[in-house]
Amino acid sequence: MVVYIWKWMPFWTVIFLAARMRIPRDIYDSAEVDGATGTRRFVHITFPLLANLYLICTLLSTLWMVGDFTTVYLVSGGGPAGSTEVLATLGFHYAFDAAKPALGVAAVISALPVLIPIAILLMRRLQTSEAQL
Repeated sequence: MVVYIWKWMPFWTVIFLAARMRIPRDIYDSAEVDGATGTRRFVHITFPLLANLYLICTLLSTLWMVGDFTTVYLVSGGGPAGSTEVLATLGFHYAFDAAKPALGVAAVISALPVLIPIAILLMRRLQTSEAQL
């Protein structure tokens, strides 16, 4: 899990920086004239304007984490005593190392009840954000 977080950290940093730079400076100037401090500007301006991006990045990160086979398998192979297993590597180990293909398929398919609603929510959010532009 730690390997996964550090793998995508520069990507999310660039995404959030680009979105933050896209917010017009006029909004912050008017908030400063109204007397808003740095914390209030973040809570009432920055965070609401980036809320959709936070949601999309969280959903994408969840989808990618579940299926991230190569990083976990190549770096640790499931780690000491399976402590860094994700569903993809767990299914691979069951199917090929333990010679239980049915259990491997069940491990991988068990993510569908979580992934399908996340994918639907992501698609709906993307459609509504496109309509607002």
